[in-house]
Amino acid sequence: MPHPTRLLSFLAATSLLAACNEVETGHYGLVEFVPDDCGAAFCDLDDRLAVDATTDIYIDGVDDHPVDDLFIRTSAPWIAEVIDERDDGLSPRVTIVGNQAGLVDLLAVDRWGYVIDYTTFEVAAPDQLSVDVFGAAVDGPHRSDVADELYFVGPDTEIEIDVHALAGGDELMGRKSYSIVIDADLVLGLEDGDDLADGRFRLRAPVGEHDLYVATGSASRRVHFSVK
Repeated sequence: MPHPTRLLSFLAATSLLAACNEVETGHYGLVEFVPDDCGAAFCDLDDRLAVDATTDIYIDGVDDHPVDDLFIRTSAPWIAEVIDERDDGLSPRVTIVGNQAGLVDLLAVDRWGYVIDYTTFEVAAPDQLSVDVFGAAVDGPHRSDVADELYFVGPDTEIEIDVHALAGGDELMGRKSYSIVIDADLVLGLEDGDDLADGRFRLRAPVGEHDLYVATGSASRRVHFSVK
């Protein structure tokens, strides 16, 4: 997407270094866009941002040029928009949320509203959820007529649940809130301090048959635990 631009006079300064994240250099070669705090150990805009998910973005100047006088915006807020911004005095940082599927530009804008640099990324709606289940006495997944996946679990076994949103078979990025339904017995076994909504939690399953239902606005998955 073309944007008007103007030359920016940079002064020497120390920039923040990107760690464990994929740096995207803007199309004009002036600004680096870095996703961060995306709900995973490694953040990459090529992974696409999930609808209703959030990620932080900060910018650095190429060759350590300062960017403290720039702002981060998006070209299409109906696709992805800035919902929070912070400034540590060196590198502008924002939180963006995916609103609907589509392509959108991240813009580095100066105080007069000119676009200094930009990069393009995609927002995608999840069409599938994966639910990983870990534990010392966990057997599965197996096919089931009553759920998408069946696990056999030893009694009073602590299991870890990790939910991921996918589109076209590829995992999407972003911190996401899931709608999760479990029965009362599983709620009682939930590890203190763990939050069901973020899709990463631990619990102990008592003897019996239990369902875990996970959903977003566009995808869902049901997992059955048989504990004997």
